[in-house]
Amino acid sequence: MWNAFTSTGLTLGFYGGIAVLGWIYQLLFVVETKGLTLEEIDDIFSKSTPSLIKMNLKSVKTDFYNISKGKFRDVIKGTSYGMKSTVNDD
Repeated sequence: MWNAFTSTGLTLGFYGGIAVLGWIYQLLFVVETKGLTLEEIDDIFSKSTPSLIKMNLKSVKTDFYNISKGKFRDVIKGTSYGMKSTVNDD
């Protein structure tokens, strides 16, 4: 099997693997701060890492559910965090 890999395939596989790891890192550790005040952001970052991961997983589940049901507006608004909407409903 290793003989079947070309340098292009190895490069693509390495890059793809790094991209997948980055995506997982982003889902778990990067907190959405859209529409939050500085005090709310400070409250979020004062929490422990496991509680941030738990909050992010809950948000990801809600977002994937909304995407599967076609509720893209809720995903864009960021309502899964219970944040204030910054998108106008005109």
